[in-house]
Amino acid sequence: MYEKDREEIIAEKMYKDIVLRRIEDYRKVLENEACNFVGDAIDEAVIKMCCGFTEKEKKIFIEMLRVISVDTVATLLAVLEGITGESESEPEIIIDETDMVPYLHSYFIQVDDEYIRERLIKEV
Repeated sequence: MYEKDREEIIAEKMYKDIVLRRIEDYRKVLENEACNFVGDAIDEAVIKMCCGFTEKEKKIFIEMLRVISVDTVATLLAVLEGITGESESEPEIIIDETDMVPYLHSYFIQVDDEYIRERLIKEV
């Protein structure tokens, strides 16, 4: 049986906690006809704007949020990993004496690819 690397487990947790949970929060708010939302001013303004969206526009908006969230986290992980940027230092995220940085970016992108593939299979 395949045993996942710690980096892979952390990447999956990051994806679920950072991307999917926040997207689900927005989806729930958009499904509420009253569009009630308690949050910061930017979130409130965005939700009010989205209340006028059609169902198709809401789905597109949610997908756009997912893509932006994935891109933001992937960019941060790429910077930590040294894939992008001009930093001479090599940051480390040490968990149980293991540096978690080297593969987090790749695993995070892989988790997103799997999410997209599973969603496409469900739609067919």
